[in-house]
Amino acid sequence: MADNDYEYRIGDRCGIDGCRSRRYRTNESGFEECARGHQHDLVRGDAGNDEDEFGINLHGKRFRKHVEKVKVLKHLRGKDAFELYLLCYQMILRKQAWWFVHEKKLPQKFETVVHDLWALRLQNLRTRLKFESDPGTATESGGEHEESDNMFGTQDFEKTDDHANFPSVKRAARSESTPNLLQTLAMMYMATQILRLPIFLGDIIAWVESGSLLYYDAIAELPREMIDRLVSNYQNQFQPKIRLAAGSLLSEFRRMLLLYNKDFGLVMPALNVPPALLRLIEKLALPLEVYYAVRRLAKYMKLDFTYPPVTKHHINVFDFPEAQILVCIVITLKIYYGIDGKNRIPTSDTNPAAAIIDWDQWERLMKEHEPLEHDEAMRMVDRDVINLPNAKIDDYLDFFQENFVVQDPQDRKIDAEYQRSMLNLFPIVARSDNQPDRHDKVSTRKVEYIQAMQGALRPNLIIDAENKHDLHKKIIRPGEQYTTTRNMYQETGYTRTLLRALAHVSGLPFKSVARAVVHGEQLLVKLRAGKRSRGRPRRKHLSREQSITADAMSDVLSVISGVSGYEGAGEGTVNSEEDATE
Repeated sequence: MADNDYEYRIGDRCGIDGCRSRRYRTNESGFEECARGHQHDLVRGDAGNDEDEFGINLHGKRFRKHVEKVKVLKHLRGKDAFELYLLCYQMILRKQAWWFVHEKKLPQKFETVVHDLWALRLQNLRTRLKFESDPGTATESGGEHEESDNMFGTQDFEKTDDHANFPSVKRAARSESTPNLLQTLAMMYMATQILRLPIFLGDIIAWVESGSLLYYDAIAELPREMIDRLVSNYQNQFQPKIRLAAGSLLSEFRRMLLLYNKDFGLVMPALNVPPALLRLIEKLALPLEVYYAVRRLAKYMKLDFTYPPVTKHHINVFDFPEAQILVCIVITLKIYYGIDGKNRIPTSDTNPAAAIIDWDQWERLMKEHEPLEHDEAMRMVDRDVINLPNAKIDDYLDFFQENFVVQDPQDRKIDAEYQRSMLNLFPIVARSDNQPDRHDKVSTRKVEYIQAMQGALRPNLIIDAENKHDLHKKIIRPGEQYTTTRNMYQETGYTRTLLRALAHVSGLPFKSVARAVVHGEQLLVKLRAGKRSRGRPRRKHLSREQSITADAMSDVLSVISGVSGYEGAGEGTVNSEEDATE
């Protein structure tokens, strides 16, 4: 037996890190130490405690020491878990804001606006945080309060009392509800509208679906140490399983508007119409004359493109400025460019209807040049991929690489080694600096699409009023036979294609866009009749389908044409835009 074996004593199992050793000795520091070097907090020197230290009494009988075990929870609970969730949430928020600034080249103050919106949101969550658990110990926990503020990166925003007695809004987000991942996208859109940037909800949805904007796999961007301490319901918040829909994002944005207005008095600025309208015209490759016609039509309809006030009891989609600008585009195209299948003959070449849009080619080119959508790529099988055109095959390969090819599999996965071996067999060549990425390809296709559409514009037949009676067929003038219907979402042909394109670009649901167009057309009829609409139009006053007469559209045409000497369809001549406005 070795000499050092005599200094060990027999006791209970060590238990540290699963150690099963029962032999103990006293080290140089006076602490008990097992044979494997695990140190225990039992100090030698007190003879009265020898029985407790060695686990054996004076009579030679063994006994089991009572060791108090502290249970360390793997997942945090209560307010600690909520604070950790907010830290993870804020990390995702910062990554999204960074992406907007550095990838989409938004101004640097975009991050400041997002920071301020998040700081305001945290004011509603103070009662759910740990440092607000005991109101009576505010003085003692002042340092902890300040430390938590610095941790979340907030400022001292004092809640104004202007809206203290404001009645609760049913559809507003609850002030103390747990923020979800969808609210980060709504907050990003709010920041773009506060800065009056020409960005639509459809842009955010497209960036999320393409995988560029962090959303679906947000949990992968969080540190593993933080994720492991979160409970499952908090973890699920960072990995949404439901596909992002236009209606859900619009509803969340609306609830956030009401929350910030009700709690903090935040009023959103009006939509920046000129760049937003130009973006829509560019996206749809429409003639530039549509821009001027839409601006004049909006002025005639007295649309200020502001967001609805929180005091309004009933809010429909037409109250949103994004829907109002779409309605003006549809009405303009129906008046001048034959989107309803009726070619309208102008009286002069200065009229917007002097150019004809080939809607067949417009529809075909739009389908050919639009990028591959995320949901469309997810539903594809091998047979569908083989039949894709060359441009969309590149999109599909890019989509597959971004969403399914993992360059660095996690070590925790059972098949991680198998994935690495397969990736090594088929290495992906790094993209060179002069090689265009996916977004550059989409931009190139958009330019080609616009050039093709502008080249497809054809001159329309010009027939003045004097030569009108020489023709044997009936001539339809701009504004004549303008038909409205209450079931716009059941329209077919080019009108339905246009509504779907507008819904896709704007990020509004298709049926919501259709209802907004119906509402806008009825507002136009009431304005012409001298009746100002208050709220929604009553159903008993609306026929299922009605045609606006030429007399009813004469002053509307005069305003949106902006052409001196335009001959109205049914009434006299309006010589100037000022006269038409009066």
